[in-house]
Amino acid sequence: MLKPRKRLTKREMKEDKFVTFAANATDFFQQNWRQIALGIAAALVVILVSAGWVKHRQTQENTASEQLAEAAIAEQEGETDRAEALYAQVVSKFGRTKAGIPACTSLGALQFSEGKFDEAIATYRKVLARGGADPLGAFAAYSGVGACLEEQGKYEEAAIQYRAYAKKYPRSPFAPEALSDAARCFMQAGRAVEAKATLEQIVDVYPKSQAAHQARSAIKML
Repeated sequence: MLKPRKRLTKREMKEDKFVTFAANATDFFQQNWRQIALGIAAALVVILVSAGWVKHRQTQENTASEQLAEAAIAEQEGETDRAEALYAQVVSKFGRTKAGIPACTSLGALQFSEGKFDEAIATYRKVLARGGADPLGAFAAYSGVGACLEEQGKYEEAAIQYRAYAKKYPRSPFAPEALSDAARCFMQAGRAVEAKATLEQIVDVYPKSQAAHQARSAIKML
């Protein structure tokens, strides 16, 4: 006569499941150990490369900031040639760092002061081409290009440049000033209709700004 099968306890059932899982895991590892090893190695490479890139990026940021400060000091001390060279170095080597945009606008300002308007325009436009500039940095670039065009007698182009800033950064505190510059250049270009429309835009969109107060007076004189 067959003896009745002994009923497993909960503890024995858990131990049995664990043994089965361990056996399956061991079997899986033995069959796929090459792929597992390659996966682990690849993950380690990614981690090491990422850590190296972060360190490299931080080193670049620090070097760029130091050179930017050195250039600013040289400019303050009247060493314009040295300052210009240092700014240019930051722009060419570290243009994508945080110091890149202020170096670019400072270089453009130096070139403008020396009458190198075409060079200054090219420098300022590097900021615009890069993108990602804050409203202040972008204002310096747009206004820099506009000022250069004014010096070259290209008033309508300058007006369009100033107006472009206000269109792209309508909430910037510098937008009313940019539109005011645009209106002034339209007037110098003999485009009174565009000038009046720009002045009215200042009054309508930025009624509480200082530029709006000046625009109201200018409109009455047209």
